[in-house]
Amino acid sequence: MKTLAIYFSDPGMLDYPLNKKIYLEAYTQMIEHWGQKDVCAVVVRGQSYQGEGRFDHYFEWNEMDQAFEKVDESIQADLIWNRDSANTIPRIEDCPILNHPDFDEVCRDKLKTVEMLPEFSAQTFLIDSFDDVEVFLPQLKSKKVVLKPRDGEGSYGVYVLEKEEVRENLYPEWKNILMQEFLDSSAGIEGLVEGLHEINIIAVNGKFAGARLKKPADGLFISSASGANVG
Repeated sequence: MKTLAIYFSDPGMLDYPLNKKIYLEAYTQMIEHWGQKDVCAVVVRGQSYQGEGRFDHYFEWNEMDQAFEKVDESIQADLIWNRDSANTIPRIEDCPILNHPDFDEVCRDKLKTVEMLPEFSAQTFLIDSFDDVEVFLPQLKSKKVVLKPRDGEGSYGVYVLEKEEVRENLYPEWKNILMQEFLDSSAGIEGLVEGLHEINIIAVNGKFAGARLKKPADGLFISSASGANVG
């Protein structure tokens, strides 16, 4: 039997994302399915990696009790599935991992994404102090401004504001914040979506492999998988 280690950032057994019902159900259904395919899938978290595919403890799903149980023993993974939300996983090159660290870095570091794909990216400035805001804000092409942490997901810490609404107390520390022009999608796409929207397109080796459409709630500008209408 092969062992799949599913890595999450937060250390507690039922910390994010398993503290949300939709994610708990999704992951446990996959774990049960893989068990039928002779794959032992376990959850590993936080600062538990020991090198060479080994973690010093893990959490296993008890299908009979419908609950996770902590196992205070090391486990050897054949494959690591990185699902961290806070960039806590070390750079792993001594065990197969999805995604590869180089690819994962480009996807998670929003500035690296902009630098790699400038032709598809909004005008972007890296902000490391509120003084930078005062320098770059007048250079933005749009009337609205988008602010977001350089890392992170789920739209936490993301703001879409009029330029005059930007204030210093939005963040406890203006460090590694991206300031971007607002790309207005309110015209929609005929036959597909009306009004403000976001489309995530998935391509594998240059070929279309799927897409996800997200719409913010009425009156809002921000959409996310955890709080928006997703289709």
